[in-house]
Amino acid sequence: MELTNATEFDRVVTRVFSALAERFPAPLSLDFEALGLVAGPALSETGLDGYGHTEHYEQHVFSAECVNFLIKEQYLTGRLNDYYPQDIVLTQKGLELIRATPVSLKCDNYAD
Repeated sequence: MELTNATEFDRVVTRVFSALAERFPAPLSLDFEALGLVAGPALSETGLDGYGHTEHYEQHVFSAECVNFLIKEQYLTGRLNDYYPQDIVLTQKGLELIRATPVSLKCDNYAD
């Protein structure tokens, strides 16, 4: 069985992990458009009644679902809404996955 969204999932996860590693340990709010994962904003102004979804909204939602999966699997921590994850940080498990664990977080760094 082939996962139909696996390639896109991999693209999102790789870019998200890269962005988070660059900022570690500072939390990052993920703007999928700024990360180059989506071609445009999720919402646009619709006049007096507020905002409406754009044609890019579903791409934002998919990217957020990828991040939600990573949070549930404990690779990341943070807060999530439909399309804009906030205060996202790599966990120890996430750091280990991307082989970016700082020396200070490795047991070998401390004497008995």
